[in-house]
Amino acid sequence: MSKQVQDPGGMERAGRVDCEFLYGSRGRYGQGVKTESHSHPFWQLEIVLAGAEAAIVEGRRFALGAGGVLLIRPGTPHRFVFEHETRLISFKFKASAAEGGWAARRLPAGPEAEVLARALAELLPEAGEPAARTKLALNGLLAAVLRLGLWAGPAERDDDRGVSTTEFVERVRDLVAAKEGLPVTIRGLAREMGCSVAHLSRQFRRSQGEALKAYLDRERARAAARLLTYAELRIGEIAARLAFPDPYTFSRFCKRTLGACPRAYRRAALRGP
Repeated sequence: MSKQVQDPGGMERAGRVDCEFLYGSRGRYGQGVKTESHSHPFWQLEIVLAGAEAAIVEGRRFALGAGGVLLIRPGTPHRFVFEHETRLISFKFKASAAEGGWAARRLPAGPEAEVLARALAELLPEAGEPAARTKLALNGLLAAVLRLGLWAGPAERDDDRGVSTTEFVERVRDLVAAKEGLPVTIRGLAREMGCSVAHLSRQFRRSQGEALKAYLDRERARAAARLLTYAELRIGEIAARLAFPDPYTFSRFCKRTLGACPRAYRRAALRGP
């Protein structure tokens, strides 16, 4: 890798960046289509030709209208939401740029980004593999786009249509509430949120002052308490409804989180203060 220096915003600037085109695709998506969260070991470049999409990367929302260009680093979980019928092109490529730093970056609007996006769109064939000479040209254009992203200054925070920390946590709460006491894993939540486990746990603790696992246990305990108090179900039926493997495991969970076994908790709740 070539020599790098620090810019005033703290972003590494690459004097030389080499890129290797892997593959590209053209897509058309209907309004409301959502993709599953995923990641891959190479760079991704999204260029919106028409319509609008939102990329959810590490819990942050990047809104892209026609002409929007977004870079996503390797190994970063992300998903897409198409707010209108959308046409786009997507490139996957390897690069010599450093792997650390921001997870995703929307290129600043301007003539340079516009020219690069138009050239990439024209070079990518409608179908089939690009010719060897075309791949060389694509390598150069992708390197120019990546340099533009690396030199764009400090990575942007959530935009005016983005996800604030409060909204981020509210989305976590909504997802947990929708499970109605069924088991929720941090890994599963991170997948639905389109971010890493570490980012999800860090954001939640920073905002709420408690570990996410403690919150998940408390919400499941509340669901158990409601059923024990108000539902005309046997203990084993409640354990099954909440997806515990057996009544014994459910009883241990109640003792740990509610301070009493299910039968004792139910008797106390029905007896009242």
